[in-house]
Amino acid sequence: MTFDLARGCGYAVMRKYNPSPLPPGFGPTWYPKGWCGSFLPNCNIPPTSDDFDPNHSLGYTYEAGRTCIFPTRSQSYTLWGSQGRWYGGIGAGSGWTQVNVATGATSLVTLSGFGDPAIDGPALDMQTGGTTSSVAGVQRTLGTVPNSFSFGSLLNPIQIGTDPTDALNIWLQNNIGRTLMTRFYDNAVDVHLSGSWQRLISHDPVNAFWELWVECVDNGDGTNTIKAYAGTQLVPPTLTGTMPTGQISNNMLSITQQSVAHASRHSQVTIINVGPTQLPDNMTICSPILPNVPTAPTTGSLIAYMEDVSVNISLNSNVQAAICSTDVANWVGITLSEITPPWGNGEIDNTKDIRMFQGTGTFAASGTNLRWYVQTSGGVLAPLHGVIMYWD
Repeated sequence: MTFDLARGCGYAVMRKYNPSPLPPGFGPTWYPKGWCGSFLPNCNIPPTSDDFDPNHSLGYTYEAGRTCIFPTRSQSYTLWGSQGRWYGGIGAGSGWTQVNVATGATSLVTLSGFGDPAIDGPALDMQTGGTTSSVAGVQRTLGTVPNSFSFGSLLNPIQIGTDPTDALNIWLQNNIGRTLMTRFYDNAVDVHLSGSWQRLISHDPVNAFWELWVECVDNGDGTNTIKAYAGTQLVPPTLTGTMPTGQISNNMLSITQQSVAHASRHSQVTIINVGPTQLPDNMTICSPILPNVPTAPTTGSLIAYMEDVSVNISLNSNVQAAICSTDVANWVGITLSEITPPWGNGEIDNTKDIRMFQGTGTFAASGTNLRWYVQTSGGVLAPLHGVIMYWD
């Protein structure tokens, strides 16, 4: 009997590497960043999709913050390219209009060494000038932004400090003229509602890249409810109030760094994404060919570690698995059952369980090119923390 453990990574608000303990006697085989994309165009996993790139497998998000894989969020506008690159740079033809006031500066810089496909590569670098009251930023007009909308961001406020008048601002106005105004400063995010700034979420530590997904729900009575998702987890409180109107043009996204109180403010932004919801898409995770299989086995088994964040896992229905021994052909579905009790507390939400599922199947053809895949569907949020495959 032989086994292979393939682990991936997923969103975390602080991108702090925090691996789960492995079961006794098991050591992981780590695969390099980018292994997902090398075989996906030909993997024949239903349903077929082109939603991948060299750093992302089919329908899931890979990051370097945690030891799990989970479904990507639904979205309408993806405003960055491969590895966080801004489409076409900044300026004419790129879709982004540069905003410079006084001696403010906006440029693209190349970040490297983070080991994360979302951070490595070009980032928007906004630096204000050496005197106060300078502004640096970009803006872009989108297609129709619906009444209820969301935006996701990955940024690093480097030299903002504690004064709100030096904040990094991300504003987004929908098609009826209501503006979601957020400001990032002092390790926190504020949102402007009912005529005043209100605290939405705080974070720690200083000078860390971190993600936030802000959801703005139109309540139909002139008010909006604002929710913050750190990674995949809703972070209280939710705020309800009236958003201002007429701040910028309809359907415009504005990102600015200002220095009203202090000179030389500085922030870097690698990702901005705009969409209707934070809910996950379906997910298909396919392994690489497993190494060191000397002879063709007849049976294969999986043990999968999944965090039950949405608490709606239905085994063999919205969570399914399959194996094959001939590269990407002759897939055999396996019936999963639960190993109890749960393995431990979740990493994304430590109030939820990491559950262990197992199943065994007979290979449909003889071969030594073993792969496995795991699918989720129906909006289930079940991050995958690890898969062990063993065979006889």
